[in-house]
Amino acid sequence: MSLPLQISIPSASTVTDPKPHTVYTVSVSLGLRSINLQKRYSDFVTLNSQLKDVTGSAPLTPLPPKHYFKNTISDTGLREERRRGLEAYLQAIADSPDPRWRECPAWRTFLKLPTTATATPSDRALMIEDWLTTHKTTLKLLHSARTSLLARDRLHSTEDIAQSHFASAEAKKALVDAARRIGVLDGGLKKAGEEGVVGEGELRRRRDLVADARKELGALEELASAVATRRRTEERESRAATPASIHHQQLFNTTATTRSIGRTLGGPAPETERTRELSNTGLLQLQQTMMEEQDDTLENFSRLLRKQMEIGVAIGEELDEQNEMLDEIDGGVDRLGRKVKKARKGVEKLNK
Repeated sequence: MSLPLQISIPSASTVTDPKPHTVYTVSVSLGLRSINLQKRYSDFVTLNSQLKDVTGSAPLTPLPPKHYFKNTISDTGLREERRRGLEAYLQAIADSPDPRWRECPAWRTFLKLPTTATATPSDRALMIEDWLTTHKTTLKLLHSARTSLLARDRLHSTEDIAQSHFASAEAKKALVDAARRIGVLDGGLKKAGEEGVVGEGELRRRRDLVADARKELGALEELASAVATRRRTEERESRAATPASIHHQQLFNTTATTRSIGRTLGGPAPETERTRELSNTGLLQLQQTMMEEQDDTLENFSRLLRKQMEIGVAIGEELDEQNEMLDEIDGGVDRLGRKVKKARKGVEKLNK
């Protein structure tokens, strides 16, 4: 069971260093642990953007809007309204039955909540729960990887190459994720042993669990590697046993009555230097290689998109700072206007 997380924003104040701006005191209580954080409105905007990027949807309660013609420095009513809106925003995420926003690293970072790798003895209950949850997730990933490998072999035997390739990719992804989580589990145990957070008996039990998970991971990785090696051997033997001329003849034989080797095209398709002398098995290998190259290209494109997103967030923060400067200028203009008006009244009195 999770420890109750209580969040509130009891106050908001104006500070002048390095320049006038409003800060909101966020009070976070987790069991016996309680901290107060100072956050600006732009910090909430960044959090909201990160939560939407990770989960694909915004939290149910929206952020209070940005005002361009008035500011929270001089308008106490607006400051209180925004404080209540920000408090409702955080409480809605904390109390929501949908945990996806709370599971984002950005949420824990924003509230400085403890994680498995950085837990202290005062965070004992939370660390124990996180460790067991991570272990359970690791076991699910290993089971998913084994299921995908079995599906890959079954699909390959039925010559469903596309689905077999997809199952293989899913297995590899699950194994990589499981390996990363096993590293996290091991690091958590080392930290717990150093600080005495977990008893010696429980520590041994968890080490056995990590060892079993690592053993299962190694067996699945060997299975994936052995199957891939066997397939490459079979393909080389197939190419050696079947002359390329037979493959070329059957590729363009539109009247053939049998389909004992490879695929038959509907007619003379244009060939390239890259495919002209390849057998059916070679063409399949070429297709798989091209798919892997496309996967690498998509990964590079994803990295570029993430970088563009970071640039967009930085631009948004800069715009917030510029808007705050404009708010300050507006306030200065108002004050100067009042002083000029007062000076004019003094001049008029002197003229009389």
